[in-house]
Amino acid sequence: MLMGAELGSDWKKDETRNSKMVFIGKDLPQELLEKGLAQCIFGAIKSKAT
Repeated sequence: MLMGAELGSDWKKDETRNSKMVFIGKDLPQELLEKGLAQCIFGAIKSKAT
C-alpha cells in the first residue's frame, strides 16, 4: 500500500477551510476504512475535551 500527503498553502483569512481525502484502489474495505476514520475523529474530539 502506498500513502502520501502534501501540505497545501496556508488558508487565507476569509477563505472557507476544508480538507479532502481521496482513496484510489479496487475492492477497498469500505467498512474498515470508515471505522478507522471514525476512531480518528472520536480520538480528536476526546483529546480536545481533556
